[in-house]
Amino acid sequence: AKPPMPSLGVEDAMALLHAGNAEGVKSHLAALAVQLMPLLKLIENELKLGMNPEDAEAKLKRLVSS
Repeated sequence: AKPPMPSLGVEDAMALLHAGNAEGVKSHLAALAVQLMPLLKLIENELKLGMNPEDAEAKLKRLVSS
């Protein structure tokens, strides 16, 4: 199954956060996380920051499917 398309894009979400409007982003977090997961995996693979994107992705899939 394809992940749902976010009704709020990453750039718009970042603009809202920079403007101090975290509340406007909260309802879109799961869809945004699905969209960002490939980038987070690449960041971890290249920079070795100690993140665990695979674990986060598994938790996100359970969250989105419930």
